[in-house]
Amino acid sequence: MNSQAPALKKIGANIKRIRIEKGIKQEYVATKLGVTKSAISRIENGDRDTTLKNVLQIADVLDEAAVEFFG
Repeated sequence: MNSQAPALKKIGANIKRIRIEKGIKQEYVATKLGVTKSAISRIENGDRDTTLKNVLQIADVLDEAAVEFFG
């Protein structure tokens, strides 16, 4: 098992929770980032490695401090 998997799942779950709380759809985030809805889903489920750049971009789209994803 990837040693990063628990951290990726936690970050992804926090992204998803915040996105849902704000009433923002995966399609909207995907369009803003220039990726597919599937890519956002995989990030939220911790099934895809992502870069800090992507995390910062997601934070910007959600109008949230990126640090909230790590809490």
